[in-house]
Amino acid sequence: MNCDDALEKLSDHHHETLATGEAVAVAEHLGACGGCAQAYCRLQAQLRGIGSAYAERPSSGTRDALRAAVATEFAAKPTGGLLSFLRRPVPAYGAVLAAALPLVAWLALRPAEPKPIDVAQPPAPARIHDYGATVPLFDRNVS
Repeated sequence: MNCDDALEKLSDHHHETLATGEAVAVAEHLGACGGCAQAYCRLQAQLRGIGSAYAERPSSGTRDALRAAVATEFAAKPTGGLLSFLRRPVPAYGAVLAAALPLVAWLALRPAEPKPIDVAQPPAPARIHDYGATVPLFDRNVS
């Protein structure tokens, strides 16, 4: 491999996108040619510089403003949790749960113990009023 071919493939070699045979040929050429090895080192330094430029931290003022904006946006709101809960889609079993809610409320709110029955005093017998044994039950004058 000559220097022109190696210099063309330095970026691909760095990003490991070359086929195995080409990568081996470029690596052998870099080991034998000082000029191409130096060009490869410069390329690596430039790519590291680009990477560190992207990884640069924002200034403290920018960071504080960003934190304040995030805190404002995601601050706990009095109705935020309830509204987000109510905006969720209802699953298929939600209708069944909604239908069972009155039954659950009735079971929860009914008296826990039944009213006690006073065993010492039996209930009074039923009384029939306005009954006469001499009064006919049916009118027998049927023609």
